[in-house]
Amino acid sequence: MGQEWAATSPFLHFTDHHAELGRLVTEGRRSEFKGFAAFSSPDARARIPDPQDEGTFLRSQLEIKQFLTAAGLRLRRRFPKLFLEGEYLPLEAEGTRASHVVALARRWRDDLLVAIVSRLCHELGGANRRPPLGARAWRDSRVWLPANDRGGKLLDVFTGVAVTTSREDGRHGLYLADALAALPVALLIRPSTASV
Repeated sequence: MGQEWAATSPFLHFTDHHAELGRLVTEGRRSEFKGFAAFSSPDARARIPDPQDEGTFLRSQLEIKQFLTAAGLRLRRRFPKLFLEGEYLPLEAEGTRASHVVALARRWRDDLLVAIVSRLCHELGGANRRPPLGARAWRDSRVWLPANDRGGKLLDVFTGVAVTTSREDGRHGLYLADALAALPVALLIRPSTASV
């Protein structure tokens, strides 16, 4: 599990059974390994992760950084010219939460890639310490696309969700409530038909 993201975190056997069944599963798991030389001693078997322990479950979760990195690397492999020859364009943020985001674009011909990263999240999450997501966190804030950009739909590489730009005063922008609805980071692409 997790190999599709090149995950280095282990995927351990974990369960969430009631106490008696959980105890039996733990004992059975350790007994199952008895036949392997590396686990022939009771001390060695005691080091086998307990399937009922919450820590076993937590160690098996996918590292979000690995997911994001793998998705970005796949995108770079698919659109090398955009990454190697594309123009780098810092993007302007506007609105009540503009200081809490950093954004940039890469543009090569008609291909456009927009990266948006939230910052100073502790100031937005409040006491619950949750990541800033959606309209509640981002309110009226947006990121403006590069000048003369045609706008339209951009696909979030991480979520697979299309985000549509809005137009005002001849400029196209992305509302952060839409771009950062599921994750506090977004990598949005609008490939030209020639690149697809």
